[in-house]
Amino acid sequence: RELAYTSLIRPGLEYSDIIRDPTTKTDKDKLEQVQNRAARLCRGKKWFEPCSVTALRKDLSWSTLADRRRHHLGGGIARRDAFARTYVRQRP
Repeated sequence: RELAYTSLIRPGLEYSDIIRDPTTKTDKDKLEQVQNRAARLCRGKKWFEPCSVTALRKDLSWSTLADRRRHHLGGGIARRDAFARTYVRQRP
């Protein structure tokens, strides 16, 4: 389960962080909810069982998506470069 999340789901979330950079708190919270649900699933917890998601993430050695976003974006440089590679054509 953990391998499925880290190899299939999280790369998509991180890609959307670089390209879209969710600006509203609601969007950021929704992305964190995806990771929180995955942490519960990886540890065999049901969505309605009371537990500390922070403790689950610590047990899995996962940082929050906000921390990963800050690391990847590096002040917006990575996002700008990814945008340029994706949408701007290089002229010879």
